[in-house]
Amino acid sequence: MNQLGGIWQIKVDGEPSQRGFFDCDIPAGESGEITIDYRKPRIDSKTECLLEVSFVLKDDLNWAPKGHEVAWEQFPVPADFYFVQDIENENQIKAVEDDRFIRIEGVDFSYSIDKNTGQFVTLEYNNSEYLESGPEFKIWRAPLANDIDEWGANMYARSNQTPGLGRSIDNKIRTLGMRNLVPEVEELELIQVHDDEVTLKMDVFANSTLDPARRKDQWFMYSAFEQKQIWKFKADGTIELEQEIIPHGPMPDVLPKVGLQFQLPKSFNHVQWYGRGPFENYPDRKTGAKVGLYQSTADSMYVPYIIPQDYGNRSDVRWLKVQNENEQGLLIQGDQLLNFSLHKYATNNLSRAMYTYQLEEAPNTILNVDYEVSGVGGTAIRQLQKYRVRPDVKKYTLMIKPF
Repeated sequence: MNQLGGIWQIKVDGEPSQRGFFDCDIPAGESGEITIDYRKPRIDSKTECLLEVSFVLKDDLNWAPKGHEVAWEQFPVPADFYFVQDIENENQIKAVEDDRFIRIEGVDFSYSIDKNTGQFVTLEYNNSEYLESGPEFKIWRAPLANDIDEWGANMYARSNQTPGLGRSIDNKIRTLGMRNLVPEVEELELIQVHDDEVTLKMDVFANSTLDPARRKDQWFMYSAFEQKQIWKFKADGTIELEQEIIPHGPMPDVLPKVGLQFQLPKSFNHVQWYGRGPFENYPDRKTGAKVGLYQSTADSMYVPYIIPQDYGNRSDVRWLKVQNENEQGLLIQGDQLLNFSLHKYATNNLSRAMYTYQLEEAPNTILNVDYEVSGVGGTAIRQLQKYRVRPDVKKYTLMIKPF
């Protein structure tokens, strides 16, 4: 008796556009062909089209009700694309520079950037502040339980470790002074490209905080990450960041992640995203999470692990929106698939706490937008090689648009 029924959906950027059913009367252990009669969609060239196939129970059983999903898969499908021509923006933009700050100003916005750190001081849109500080370059995440345990430590060399603190991943980062990197602008060039575009080129170093006295017995090169940045500001307030990340000096075998951290106003605690979900997933724990359109809050995304640690990552994210109840917020999109998490606890608090009662809500909402994230690993074993972030050269582009 065939207990399963088939359901198919065509989804465009996570939104269903076609749906149907099919029979799957194929004996166990055998294979067969099934025809799904869908119409080839015509969609915007900037969108994505997926075919989602599900197998569900036809009847109630003692272990699950009728309609319970037993298995699913998603496939990219060809589509007819049309191109939407960008509307020319008649607004103008200007750049103002003094000894300390660069100010980018348009009709609806005013942005200020610190020339010493390269970070935003203000990101004001329609007379409202959208950013408390950042975005700050980060490789540190609050260590996972698998990061602080010495499972699989025999696979790691003993170099770059602090005696007495074990051979865990997080110890290597601390030993090299790379937990809290210090940003410093080396070079800067401001260019008024057109009346409706300004370009800011910066060479920023995220430097180790290592005390030289700790290595006074030997020559030692500081660890640092060079960020070659090209910021493009549009007259409608859109920000584009092209970033190349180059590691310098001693590096650990594995980086917890590579990305940016935004300190947002506390009210920016709602998030919508198109990527894997709805539940928490990491690069080596994601194939059970469907690509779809989801929404949540900073409170709902918290995972109360026994030992406080990094939590709530979502993988393969195409775009995300973080906003307040008045629908003011930021749209962030990458040229490659991203990871993100929205936290109500500061990374430092999660890193230092051993018990949940030691956690205190931060005054801001913390948004992590990561180019790469190391996997979780398993009991008594590190992450597999393919799920480890390596300290090599990385290059990607982000679009940040206030709305």
